[in-house]
Parts: sequence; structure tokens; C-alpha cells
Amino acid sequence: MSDACTIVTEHFVRGVCNHRLRFGGGQTIIERPSGIKIHSFRPFATFGMVRWTRNDHGTILWNLYICETQKTGRLTEMPGVYPGAELLLRSRGTKATRRLLARLTKLEKRVGSDLAVVPASYWRQYHHTEICRDDPPQISQYLAQNNA
Repeated sequence: MSDACTIVTEHFVRGVCNHRLRFGGGQTIIERPSGIKIHSFRPFATFGMVRWTRNDHGTILWNLYICETQKTGRLTEMPGVYPGAELLLRSRGTKATRRLLARLTKLEKRVGSDLAVVPASYWRQYHHTEICRDDPPQISQYLAQNNA
């Protein structure tokens, strides 16, 4: 691994926490017997990460981050992502995260592959439409621009 890599940690404990990649795969994966996986990403890779945690009273944290790794520049610090990444889209809370996860499933069917191939510009626009409570952008025009 080089200095420019971004490290992402997945952690799973049944019924307690599930911090996992939703899409995108690291270049290197190290699996620990304690339910921890460590991924390394090259610069400009896109990934989606779900963080869910509960206690005796129910869900206390449920977030979804869609990020792009960078070599340098302004990075957003997030738990489990070192040193950080550019945050393209984030949902917080049960209702917003469920809605976004359902939309990601539909989007995967349209794209026909891993969502890591979707350009960062699409996720940025998607974020803006979420803020305005507008319809999400059409993926076809973004994929056509990316393949041109």
C-alpha cells in the first residue's frame, strides 16, 4: 500500500453494529477474525458505506456515506475512513437512510453493475436534489458522459 491509499474499516457484531461497504471494493482486503475487514482504496475510487449501530433501546445511528477517495486536498473525516475522503452524498437517520438504500437498489438495476462506476458528478447532483426534495437526476446522461 502506498501513502496515497485510503483505508476503510468494516466492522460487524451481530445485533450491535454493522459498518460495511454498500458498494465499491478495496484493492486490498485484510480480514480479521473479530469481524473486522480492512480495505485499501486507490485515489479517485468511489465507495458507499453504511454505518448502523444499536443499543438496548434500538437503533442509535444509521448513516450512509458515498465518498470518493483523494490523493490530497480537503478531505472529510468520517469514522472508519482514514485519512478521510471527499463526501459526495450522506444520509442520516433511519427514514432517510432507508429511502436512499431503496433508491440505490433501483439504481443498481439500471446501471447493471457496481455503483462504483457511477461518476462523482452524479452523486453531487443527487445530493443537491435530495436537499431540495426534488426527483433524483437520470443516471443515463451521466453514464453517457463518463463513457464518452
